[in-house]
Amino acid sequence: MEDYGEVYTPQLNSETAEIRLLFLEPSLDASSWPKGHLEVRSLNDKPVYDAISYAWGGSQDVRPVFIEGIEVPVTKTLCSALQHLRYEKVPRYLWVDAICIFQQDLEERGQQVALMHRIFSQAANVRIWLGVETPSTSSLFAEFRKIEEYVQDHDWRDTSPNAFWGSSLFDDGARDTLQADYWKRLWTIQERALAKKYTIHAGSSRFKPTEGALLALKAQMPEDSDTQHKVYRLMLNLSAFPVALSQSGVSLPDKGRIAIAFFARARKCIATDPRDRVLGLLGICISLFGSQFLQADYKADTATVYTDFVESLMAHSQSLLILTQAASYHNSLPNLPSWVPDWSSSYDHRQHPLLLPMWDLYSAFRLLPAEPELPQRIAHKLMIRSVFHANVLEVGQVYYPGAIDAYTNNIVSMANEATLKSWKQLYELAAQSAPKQCTNPKSVRRDFVRTLLWDLDPDFRGGQHFAPYSAIVDWRYTIERSRLTDQMLDEILDQQSEKTHGAGTGSRHETHGNFATEEALSWIEGNLVNKRFFVTNKYGPCIGPRNTRVGDVVAVLEGAHMPFVLRKKAASESSMDYFLVGVCYAHGIMDGEAVKGPDAGKLEEIWLV
Repeated sequence: MEDYGEVYTPQLNSETAEIRLLFLEPSLDASSWPKGHLEVRSLNDKPVYDAISYAWGGSQDVRPVFIEGIEVPVTKTLCSALQHLRYEKVPRYLWVDAICIFQQDLEERGQQVALMHRIFSQAANVRIWLGVETPSTSSLFAEFRKIEEYVQDHDWRDTSPNAFWGSSLFDDGARDTLQADYWKRLWTIQERALAKKYTIHAGSSRFKPTEGALLALKAQMPEDSDTQHKVYRLMLNLSAFPVALSQSGVSLPDKGRIAIAFFARARKCIATDPRDRVLGLLGICISLFGSQFLQADYKADTATVYTDFVESLMAHSQSLLILTQAASYHNSLPNLPSWVPDWSSSYDHRQHPLLLPMWDLYSAFRLLPAEPELPQRIAHKLMIRSVFHANVLEVGQVYYPGAIDAYTNNIVSMANEATLKSWKQLYELAAQSAPKQCTNPKSVRRDFVRTLLWDLDPDFRGGQHFAPYSAIVDWRYTIERSRLTDQMLDEILDQQSEKTHGAGTGSRHETHGNFATEEALSWIEGNLVNKRFFVTNKYGPCIGPRNTRVGDVVAVLEGAHMPFVLRKKAASESSMDYFLVGVCYAHGIMDGEAVKGPDAGKLEEIWLV
């Protein structure tokens, strides 16, 4: 193998936003190795090119691409993409990361990553490469193409259901498409989100999912099977990614929420370098907040990259929402501050996106006459002001997930009703020695049920209530605060009990309000899984992280919409050093009572470590 570093001279000038473009030579022989050369261009000059979005594939299985006669090794996946995307008679300009960036030069790599938002947003077309085609994907894409061509001359409303969508050929094609490695690669999330126009390729088959084509696809495809629903959701997500970034008039906190939604979506995706779990989505953040958001520094360690990101996001979004994604108990990265999410953690974080629509429903830190101060970072510590509300007095068992229906992916049985009953008993015992306002049995019951539900109304609402980040994390509904009835949880559990004891299949679709029992259970349990119930020395019922323990404190951080559980650092030089355990629901202080009111505490400076 030759030394191919010489093909990357001269060096790129980051000040003029220079990139390299691959001049791909034409070929009539589809099996011949790709050939071409690299040309340096400035993005400021608006060059015309297409960008390729693909999954790298295994680094052990490589193929040659000849750049100015020098053999450059690329993955089998990329080589196949270039062979299919090159023209037969004329050359074309392409941008592809593995070839156009000198990957061994960490400084250049960082500079080019910082330009990703421009590279993909300025591309004439982003070519999404799923891999080679199969007979079933060819048939599937042929139907997609018919829809694409139809809506060019007709209104999508004129389409009607198509028998193909119920065939086994469709099921096979959908399965092969959805199982493509492309959807597992983290970088592709950003590349799709930044694209102004894109085409999906599988071998020689292709499809342009325009808005009209997606609407026509929905009209033709009755959502009466799991596969059909997944394909439509897939197409919807493709269109939702760029829409989320093109919203006008979005507030800074909502931009932060959109950014976090992308990070939540990427948790299960594959990234070879753990730093890419932040830097691989940097283009999205730059698109939202500007080029000064964060420097792509591949010379920094992973913990530094993650910490710098959180500091920058809090400053640019003017929000502490990112702290709700921190779960130090599940961190796998050493030396990471407790207030920084570990994006490389393999723990199942599916519950964390639920906090995105919940945050603005509360006002635990009700604004004082002056605007809240943003936290300040010094090294790995975060200085922030806080109101200490109460100490954790007793904790209950951890709630584990229940049974999931394989067809609907909804919870069909609460995991352990005994756990809920033990929580209720714990609170009732604590309330017996509480002040008189807590001793009314009806009040105790009401407060307990409202705590289990985080005081929210799971009467799902969709349609026009969709938030920009909804489709990014597959969050199907918005939610609202509610003053729930005492019997609500009992009704849901009673219905579930009927199903468990062999009631007819009709009970499967029993509804409570406007939602099915399975959806209610999924929503409720989603907020309880891996959480534990606890009570404080002020007797309020609370739901918090699974690692909450006796002696922890419930605190309201300045500017936070929800309270957090903190833990004092043992043997610390400072008496005000605390670990952030996680966000919680603490009944009775979600609307600012801990900051304003007769029992309000005082603001104190603390350090999160």
